[in-house]
Amino acid sequence: MNWPPEIGAMTEYLRRNDVLASLHVNTTMRPEAWVECNPNVGPAIHAHTRDTAAGATYLPGILERGVPVLLYAGDQDLVCPSLGLQRFVDHLTWHGAQGMQGAKPEPWTINHALVGTWQSARNLTFATLINASHMAPYDAPYAAHDMMLRFMDVRLPRVSKQTPSVQSNIGKDERVLVPHDAALLLQNTSVAPTTSSSMPSSLPAYASDLSGSLLVWILIGMAIALCVYMRRRVRHPIGTQYHAVGQHVMEDAAASLESATRRPPETQDAQWFSADHELDTFTLGDEHDEDKNLALR
Repeated sequence: MNWPPEIGAMTEYLRRNDVLASLHVNTTMRPEAWVECNPNVGPAIHAHTRDTAAGATYLPGILERGVPVLLYAGDQDLVCPSLGLQRFVDHLTWHGAQGMQGAKPEPWTINHALVGTWQSARNLTFATLINASHMAPYDAPYAAHDMMLRFMDVRLPRVSKQTPSVQSNIGKDERVLVPHDAALLLQNTSVAPTTSSSMPSSLPAYASDLSGSLLVWILIGMAIALCVYMRRRVRHPIGTQYHAVGQHVMEDAAASLESATRRPPETQDAQWFSADHELDTFTLGDEHDEDKNLALR
């Protein structure tokens, strides 16, 4: 097998003589090199367990003695399918009852992202990891890490005042992972409304919510401004030519002067006479107004 990709380095490591000596491997009885899946292991186990009962028959007694048991599987596991484990739990009888009874699978989230389901009753816990195969912890490391801490009921006090960066929820049970010395620690918190945060993040939860809301309002404002601009542009289309400030006035004056120079002298005199007449009329009108004002005084 060539999966996972790290199997090559692991194979080389477990074949080293110093590692074999540290693990007290009897190289005389087992001279073969280590491999991921040895076909001789299964027959050897079956040869010594043919007359023994199935492991499932021991599980009810273990649970009734108060020993917590965790069963988990990836929902994409084809070797040990999660559906088979679910049916096994449903038909198992312990503490005088069959299956999980009223305990229903609860959504299991990390930072509000669904990572699996969690079902627990009478010392037995069954967890399903989403998008995980036979090696579930390899495919879903965050979920597997949280699963083990929850199952072992690890309760580490907060040793840092940093804001939680990873939140884990199963139903109303909330646990917070906080960063400290580049490590992820676990802290149980009271049941309270959850707040979202990215993973990992150094910003407080309320800051993340505020920045997210502000970004949404900015986008909405930009969209409204764009709609208003487009509507005005449709109603009042902008010309494709560019005119400098006062350019049209200069062009009109130049055109009038050119047309005046090309006309006959009689026309030019009439034009200038007309212009002078308008100016005189405007001036005389002002003078008459002043005379009227003096008469009134």
